[in-house]
Amino acid sequence: MGRTINFQNPSRKQIKGICLVALALIAQSSSIPAWAWGNRLEQAIENFQVRGFRVLREHPRCYERQLFGLYVRGRREVIVCRKGNELNTLLHEGWHGVQAMCLRGEPWISSDILRSGLGWQDQRELDLLYKPSERNREAEARYMANKSINEYFKAMDQACGLSPRAATPVGPENPTAELILRQDQLPIRRGEMNGR
Repeated sequence: MGRTINFQNPSRKQIKGICLVALALIAQSSSIPAWAWGNRLEQAIENFQVRGFRVLREHPRCYERQLFGLYVRGRREVIVCRKGNELNTLLHEGWHGVQAMCLRGEPWISSDILRSGLGWQDQRELDLLYKPSERNREAEARYMANKSINEYFKAMDQACGLSPRAATPVGPENPTAELILRQDQLPIRRGEMNGR
């Protein structure tokens, strides 16, 4: 017979077992396919690369304690340091690239949607750390970093004016998709998203 768990004073082994069961249940009920748990970052990097962006994992500034990544202004280059939530960093900094290279500084998402789509912690940090003129741009990057990979790259393609056929995301459904662009080939076009 199995042992019962004393929930008021569980052992480390019991806590570990409960956590593993919880993770398995989350994985089963999640909309993220099982194959994606281990390689979502690599999938996102490939999606950036087929759209003409370089993603670098090493950079001298990565030694700065509070720096997780950055978009290199004027170039289709994103640095993702090997610390923190690297996928979130890539999507966040990559959206700054979309803002600069495709949207030319124009907002993509309305302020109302951003306010309702960000948590109180993000809103507090935006108020404390950013000038009023920078808040919308930063809020938009945070908002987009929390989208699913498919939603994110669909929005990126719309913002950059890529046709859906030309910018087929790389992934398990389409492992051989290719989009070869030089840095100066991405068209510039404003699009609409979320009722804007």
